[in-house]
Amino acid sequence: MFDPGLPSTVGLAVGLGASSVWLQERATGRADFQGKYDTTQVMLLAARARLALRQSRLAAVLVLDSGVTFPAISVRADQREVTRLGRPWTTVTLGGGWAF
Repeated sequence: MFDPGLPSTVGLAVGLGASSVWLQERATGRADFQGKYDTTQVMLLAARARLALRQSRLAAVLVLDSGVTFPAISVRADQREVTRLGRPWTTVTLGGGWAF
């Protein structure tokens, strides 16, 4: 995370990142069904921003995380796509604190 060094009552940090995600599935089928073993590795691209406000002993933090896997990952069952991982996503976290 990069923090440009704003005054001590306000903190702003931003970051960009890339990593690798490895997925593995070892399915077993019930009677008359076939299970399949599969594995894949994809790239994860992410961005993060964090804003922190401090006033005396109180603190508030807001964090935004966004990311996407590339390429998208399909989970299939019975020749149908059950879910698709890899759509862009964003999470928002809001927190507060008190310093003793």
